[in-house]
Amino acid sequence: MSAARAAPSHARRDRHLTIVADIGGNYGDSFHDVDKVLVSYFTFRALKDTLAQLQETDCSPGKQNYKWLYNFASENNPNDSKAFIKALFAERQEYGQRILAQRQTLFEGWQKGFVPETVATIIEKQNLEHLREHLFCTVNLSDDKLAKNVDTESCIQPSEYQMEMKKEDETAA
Repeated sequence: MSAARAAPSHARRDRHLTIVADIGGNYGDSFHDVDKVLVSYFTFRALKDTLAQLQETDCSPGKQNYKWLYNFASENNPNDSKAFIKALFAERQEYGQRILAQRQTLFEGWQKGFVPETVATIIEKQNLEHLREHLFCTVNLSDDKLAKNVDTESCIQPSEYQMEMKKEDETAA
């Protein structure tokens, strides 16, 4: 992606914009990033469920097993699921196996209940809500009966947005 397509030339000069990577939305047929996020989420969720189980069932003095896993998770980022599981297996294999089993169970439950149409409906509804709110904020219909569900106080006016951008630019410089 060329820098000229990223922003108008006057914006490049004013903001000292540097393109470090092309993060455009050209996915094609690949959504590997989504897959990675889902795996990380199920790892996190398995950790959370395992911690809850340990908190209830840990009979060791001072709940040492629960505290160990909690501290391990604090020191090793569970969002990097591959590295987290590898480190967990190196320290306490039984917890690594437990997290893997829990993660698999959670995924299978999600997979059985996943309805793509539901996600599509949620996305569509939120998109319409955001566009509707933006429209009302833009045309300032706060007195209109149609705008009764729009929080006009949360509307960011263009001048406010420009001031926020200017503050970001000043802190970045």
